[in-house]
Amino acid sequence: MAYLQAESLRREFPPAVVALADATLEIELGESVAICGRSGSGKSTLLALLGLLDAPSGGSCRIDGVATEQLRRRQRAEFRRTHIGFVFQSFHLIPHLTATENVIVALDTRGTRRSQQRRRAVAELERVGLADRLNSLPVTMSGGEQQRVAIARAVATAPPILLCDEPTGNLDSTTAHDVLEILLTATTATAVVIVTHEEAVASRCDRTVWVNDGVLTETRAE
Repeated sequence: MAYLQAESLRREFPPAVVALADATLEIELGESVAICGRSGSGKSTLLALLGLLDAPSGGSCRIDGVATEQLRRRQRAEFRRTHIGFVFQSFHLIPHLTATENVIVALDTRGTRRSQQRRRAVAELERVGLADRLNSLPVTMSGGEQQRVAIARAVATAPPILLCDEPTGNLDSTTAHDVLEILLTATTATAVVIVTHEEAVASRCDRTVWVNDGVLTETRAE
């Protein structure tokens, strides 16, 4: 059984907007999957449903055997906290905290022992090449460096699923290549899902699925 199983996921917005129609997808641990499509095609809607940031209008999404659509809001938030990490295009770092402190926040939220938090945060930042930026504030860092902090924060808690929404969209090509390499090699035990419109990013993943007008397929939408 796949670790993540989406079956006929559907998201509608009244009165008659179908943002996603009957999406079916299975993803294994250790697999990387790119979700591609035009702007407004439903990619981010699908990612929000897989990440439990939104609830489907129909269908089901099982993660580790749990039917997440049956969870109440508080249960969904707790399940998301323990199973899913996120990397966004706009980084979402806390501006008044250093790189290390931004990672510590994620570890603290996950319940990591305080005695271990700083050591874990530093280790993850060093792994993404930021050993010399541990005490830097986001405003003093480049876009690529901020995205590396965001990745370190996301993987520090070792989530089984890592969802990335256009993680290289704001970066130059060289930095984007480096960031993608970090994402895809961060851990072999994590399912990595990347929403992207860049074919160079999708080609690095194990598999690509396409969303066109809310319809998900495993063949390119023309």
